[in-house]
Amino acid sequence: MFICNAWELMLKAHMIKSMGEKSVYYGDNPNRTKTLENCIKLIFTNDKDPLRLNLEKIIELRNTSTHYFKTNTISINKSTATVKGQQITKSPKNKSSVREIAIPEFITA
Repeated sequence: MFICNAWELMLKAHMIKSMGEKSVYYGDNPNRTKTLENCIKLIFTNDKDPLRLNLEKIIELRNTSTHYFKTNTISINKSTATVKGQQITKSPKNKSSVREIAIPEFITA
């Protein structure tokens, strides 16, 4: 989670330096700053950029792990593989691989 906070602050600092202070705020709501996802899309415009892809994966992991603590379950619904040197995320090969696992109470308490 902290890695996401660090990247968000670094990207916003870069945006302020290169595009001005208003660049980190939503145009329709000057009291709300842009999300990390929005900052990434603005700065890393190539959606195939390895750094952008890695940051997006870290954000996905952050969002998923935060969800675990709210529901006390872990959802297994993705599979990763390396294909021709590229890391990919896909649906599992069979339906039995998709499952919910309860997190023991002593871990979440």
